[in-house]
Amino acid sequence: MRNFYIMFFAVSMKGIVDQIDAGKVYAELIAKDGHTHQTEIPQWLFPCQVKEGTEFWINTRKNSVNIKCED
Repeated sequence: MRNFYIMFFAVSMKGIVDQIDAGKVYAELIAKDGHTHQTEIPQWLFPCQVKEGTEFWINTRKNSVNIKCED
């Protein structure tokens, strides 16, 4: 539940995939102030094919969460 709050209240965080296991992506999220958070995200939420080292952004708004993969 704590991971949900981290994602919900953040405005924009950069993420890096650490590993993928059984449909779960384990990633580090880096806040604008430099703090890092460990979290797990269901793999199906990503709009791209993820692998270890994939970088992405999580942007949250009042009623939505948007994940954007970097090229």
